[in-house]
Amino acid sequence: MNEKTNKKFDLVVEIRRFIRASLKAWMVYAIAIVAVVLITLAYTFVRKPGTEVNASLILPPETSQNSGMLALSDIASSFSMGDMFGASNIDNEIAVMQSHTVYDRTVRQLGLNINYLEKERMLRTIPAYDRAQLHLSVDPAVADTFRYSLMFIIWPDSKGRNFEIEIRNTALDTRIAKLKDVTLPADIKTPFADFRLEKTAFFNEEEVYPKFLITYDSYNVAAQNLGGFVSIFAPNKKTDIISMSTITSDPDFGKKLLSTIIDNYNWLRNDQLAETQRDNLEFVENRLVTLETELNDAQTAVQQFKEKNKITEPGTAASMLIHKAATLDGQIASTTTYNEILRMTRDFIANPANDRKMIPSMSVTTLSSTETPSSVGAIEQYNILVLKLNEELSRVNTTNSTIETLEKQLSMLRANICESITRTLENSNVRLASMNRQNNETLSKMGTIPELEREYIDLERDVMLKQQLYLFLLKQREDARMGLTKKMDALITLDEPFIVAKTPGLKPKMLAMVLFFFSMVGAAAWIFFRKMPRTPLGSSEAVADASTVPVLAEIANAPLAGINMLRTDLRAILDPLGAKNIMVTTLGQASMPLASELASAFARAGHSTVLVDASFSGQNSVSGTSVAEICAGASGDATKEAAPNLHMIPSGSTERAAADIIASPAFAALVKRLGQRFDYVVIASPAIAEGSGAYALAADVDITLTAVDAHSATPADLEFLGGLRRQGRFPRLSIVIA
Repeated sequence: MNEKTNKKFDLVVEIRRFIRASLKAWMVYAIAIVAVVLITLAYTFVRKPGTEVNASLILPPETSQNSGMLALSDIASSFSMGDMFGASNIDNEIAVMQSHTVYDRTVRQLGLNINYLEKERMLRTIPAYDRAQLHLSVDPAVADTFRYSLMFIIWPDSKGRNFEIEIRNTALDTRIAKLKDVTLPADIKTPFADFRLEKTAFFNEEEVYPKFLITYDSYNVAAQNLGGFVSIFAPNKKTDIISMSTITSDPDFGKKLLSTIIDNYNWLRNDQLAETQRDNLEFVENRLVTLETELNDAQTAVQQFKEKNKITEPGTAASMLIHKAATLDGQIASTTTYNEILRMTRDFIANPANDRKMIPSMSVTTLSSTETPSSVGAIEQYNILVLKLNEELSRVNTTNSTIETLEKQLSMLRANICESITRTLENSNVRLASMNRQNNETLSKMGTIPELEREYIDLERDVMLKQQLYLFLLKQREDARMGLTKKMDALITLDEPFIVAKTPGLKPKMLAMVLFFFSMVGAAAWIFFRKMPRTPLGSSEAVADASTVPVLAEIANAPLAGINMLRTDLRAILDPLGAKNIMVTTLGQASMPLASELASAFARAGHSTVLVDASFSGQNSVSGTSVAEICAGASGDATKEAAPNLHMIPSGSTERAAADIIASPAFAALVKRLGQRFDYVVIASPAIAEGSGAYALAADVDITLTAVDAHSATPADLEFLGGLRRQGRFPRLSIVIA
């Protein structure tokens, strides 16, 4: 029960101590409040009013990651290159939307390489888009080769008639020119280009802004900066939705910006599709020209053979064998066509001149083959990588690490495709050889069929093969031509650009409340740890370093030597002043032990010394008239000799408060009489923290010694003594480390 009571008492004491420290350090709270007000005001001035504009798009079903990417991953895994195709379709589309090509085209269309800033307040700069009060124009071709960034700083006069213009190269932080008394419109000549500055219909002559800022960048830099202005992301990887967002002070401009990016993305996608179709068309048309000649020659040979040999149809006697041979011929023709397409594709890939060209994606699965090569899907992925490489080559140096990586991937995929086609071709040749063997066996049985009839069959087979291949290429050419005229959006607009919220972010009131809370907590924590330290210093060196009060002696480690040194220092201080009254006090411990040792040291040195116990601790080591009795009016010799040259006066016991006794005129008279009789008067005082007794005694002494225990003293204790010394409450306040 007592332990709980003590804990509650200690808590109350600590709270009271913290309140006192807080009241003394009220300036900290005041500074925190002022800081909150200033930060809030600055935030209010600097905070730019803005509007958030969003748009949402969705992948069409044919390009959704839930359909096409499954087959893509299967094909990639067959080549042990699944890691190359780990990204989903939606990530690829976001990368295309954020590409330099799309942003560069957007910057050129909207003129975003020229930015207008209007300084309407001391700390607030508002961007102006389509409603700028000033307009800067220059030849658009300059932005293609421009390598620096220019800033036009414009100060109008109060009526907006004359302007002072400073032009700076922000990339080199140099001034290019400064013009005064300029009337708009004006032509401004610079080492880079000739600019024209003029007012717009939005210029307000009744309320002229104090400053206008116009920045001019190249298209390349503006496209890079646009990436930080627009956010494009997938809110959920499990869906095929892409979100776009931007924050602007002009909602109409924000909508226009997002719509332009979407349009340019679709333009880029359609341009890539057209390039693929053009390559396919060129390949097919070249092959058709050659094949058409071969087909005409084969048909002419058949016609000439019929005319020469007068043959119209096979004989009925060998109909069974002929039917079997015809079946095998059909299979041989289909397989030969299949092999021819594979061989043409392999030759196209093996040609170094086609390393950066897309492989014609020709569907060989429509032919009557028993095996479809796994390279068909890989060819489609190869074309995707070629498109991506061409996109990178259009905007970066060919030594870029991304390009090198793409070229390595293309080389690996090209080698794998060639190897796959070669293996497939070898297997198909084996099957073809087997069918040829069967066909030869069938023909060998046709001993009754004339040799001319067999020659006729070979000619017809050659014509049939070329006809099938020709029809296939005609279909491919038609598909390619249709693809050139077909325009489709790679993304479907789910939500047109719309306004979400005005001025996103913390409101000034909310910011002030948050800052006020944290500032009060921070100020209280600073006061608690700075003004209320409770960790003991622990050593004499730490006490000496932390104290602002002079340290006269250290008697903790060598009591006798320390006391003798203290005695010597006191004589050096007091003797020149003719002073002799010494007050010994503490911060909470008993002061009598140190006072007794000091008085004994003076006595051993041959000085008549008297020790007065004014601590009223209740422990009297000598008998005789006490301080309490003397102050109550007792007569007689008050001192009692305890040793040679050493006299003592005990404190005695009384019902009066110690502070009242020490502050009485009788006690002052006693100290005065003792000073006349003895060389030194050593007075053991109550502890400073116990009440006002020590403060009352300070008026009757010449020097004050405070005993400090290095193992229990805290920085707060030393700060307390330093405050007493600065206030002059105790004469010549000094510390003795005990």
